[in-house]
Amino acid sequence: MIDLITILGSIGVGMIAISWIPQLVKTVKEKKSGLSFNFTFAQLIGSLMLIIYAFMAKQTLFFILNGLASILVAINLWYVLKKVRK
Repeated sequence: MIDLITILGSIGVGMIAISWIPQLVKTVKEKKSGLSFNFTFAQLIGSLMLIIYAFMAKQTLFFILNGLASILVAINLWYVLKKVRK
């Protein structure tokens, strides 16, 4: 049986993931990110570090959340770097 903590955590992960969708759609549609390199790079490094932490602490939901965050931030970083190269 799933407990209340797992349900709340799962809903929280889902809500945070959903909140990133509009920014990701905007970035891909416009083929540019409005985010700075420093912010995006720091966020990616932070998310990757939290993935390691969550894995070591056996925090599955935290691992999933930061895995998704890393993917979405990496996409934004790619567009930031693409803009810098021009």
